[in-house]
Amino acid sequence: MESAMTDDQRPSLGRSSRREIVFTGFFAALPFTVSLVAWRPYWQTNDDIAMSMVVHGYGISAYPSAGLVFSNVIYGWIVGHFPVLFDIFPYSVLSLALLFAAAWGTVYFVSEWTGCRALALTMVSALFLPAIVFPQFSVLAGLLTCAGIAGILHYAHRGARGSLAISAILLLLGFLVREQQFYLVMLVGMPFLPYRAFLGDRKLQVFLAAAICLAGAAGVVDHAYYRQPDWDEYRELNLLRAAFTDYGGAGYFRTRPELLAACGFTWNDIELVTHWFFADQNTADPVRLSALLGQVRVADWTLENLGNVRTTFSGLANRSLLPLIALVIMSFTLVPGARNRTLISGGVFCVTIGVIGAFGRPWAQRVYYPLVGSILVLTLMGGRIRSAGREILTAAAGIALVFVAAMTQTANAGMIRNEARIAEDFTRLDEGRLYIVWGAVLDYEAAYPVFVSAVKAKNYRWFALGAFSPAPYAKAQWREEGCRGLMDCLLNGSSPPIMANDELMTLLGRLMEEHYSRRLVMRAVRQFNTFRTYEISTTRLDDAWNRNTMTSPSWGGKYPADLPAASNRTAR
Repeated sequence: MESAMTDDQRPSLGRSSRREIVFTGFFAALPFTVSLVAWRPYWQTNDDIAMSMVVHGYGISAYPSAGLVFSNVIYGWIVGHFPVLFDIFPYSVLSLALLFAAAWGTVYFVSEWTGCRALALTMVSALFLPAIVFPQFSVLAGLLTCAGIAGILHYAHRGARGSLAISAILLLLGFLVREQQFYLVMLVGMPFLPYRAFLGDRKLQVFLAAAICLAGAAGVVDHAYYRQPDWDEYRELNLLRAAFTDYGGAGYFRTRPELLAACGFTWNDIELVTHWFFADQNTADPVRLSALLGQVRVADWTLENLGNVRTTFSGLANRSLLPLIALVIMSFTLVPGARNRTLISGGVFCVTIGVIGAFGRPWAQRVYYPLVGSILVLTLMGGRIRSAGREILTAAAGIALVFVAAMTQTANAGMIRNEARIAEDFTRLDEGRLYIVWGAVLDYEAAYPVFVSAVKAKNYRWFALGAFSPAPYAKAQWREEGCRGLMDCLLNGSSPPIMANDELMTLLGRLMEEHYSRRLVMRAVRQFNTFRTYEISTTRLDDAWNRNTMTSPSWGGKYPADLPAASNRTAR
């Protein structure tokens, strides 16, 4: 960071920094207003929808809970204490409100440093537009953290205590919304931090100590919450299942069947875990899964994921990231004082995503998008920008904004069509009935847009087989009508309708054959526009053969001969 600046390098704060804050707030509101008027916002992933269901007690959740899992429990407690207004869930309102806070802070800090509101507005609009129309909590946490770091730099440049206070709030919010994303953005932003100021500025030192204490306290509260006995099942299974559902562990064991056999698993068992089926102890057994993963050789695991590393880096050519990357390159060229720090930050970014890919994590735009955006914002605040450079960057940001808007329009139009199709499907479901939803078979993003009606959303109950299945509030912990869970009902009766596909039902059929000597019996199959439901039960293996209900020893997705007539099993 430049330790001394001449007057022409130091943009004036104006007559009142409060007035400047108001002005930049107005500017930051422009992209939000335009975006929400022009497009219908949808969640980028189903994680936010699941957390909204958890904190407000509908859909997959039997009752409201602050245990959001992916966000800090304190954030869940805060969201849960807001009322539903205008038939919109508070989770949606607060997510957009925090996104606006991040945009406002970023516009203010960049505008103050560069002395160009037009540059700040166009850059922030290009960065935030996709996050407004397709919000996602990891992206939100990253952008909050980025704005917080920009506030620290602004304080180091200007000495304004208000900037430090704003920065503290933004950073803490970023930590609460998604702790892991907070760390990633801080890691990428480290080359830009004002280390000399940290050593000599008492206010900055107090800020740093307070921030660490508050974040540490929030982390302790979160850790203590999930140590409660109700969370034992979730806690024991979560990290183990992540090796398969998030980090591609199945690929490692596909070529090592002897390791599976030594721990009492079949390949079908591992496929079921990979596809979020945790309802059976033959597959989702924490003790045996732990023993299985204990046999992994880290070097072999990493070598087998080298292809995943290539996929991760090729993901940087994603059309959503290309405009930001182009702006980073231009900023690197036109802000000479930030070049060294930008190079280091870019190197840290590349190493980080390479390491994540080597451990098996596939490309995740929601993780890397705010990292690239942070490099862009911090580069702009990393050194002097000449007048001509500001004009060039403003024009480039404007062009990037046009491309981003065009891509957003295309994606949003597709989501609107999907929403219409799934809304028609929902009219054919029985409101209030419990449906099993296996993995991502149900298009939650289209079914539950950001401004979904809170009243209508509570009409449907989902027994979701996914990351939240072992949580105490999940309807996947379902116990009613004399059944002690899904497997008990499958073995001793029949289950609720299952939203799945033939591939998933084949896995379930093999599970029944391999561990229970039973076969699946199809009672009904209903085909909708966007999903299919199966009503199934099981019969003993010998009985199934005696009745000649199956067409082959392995179900393999083929329907039994006693399936009801097509007119009774298909809804269109």
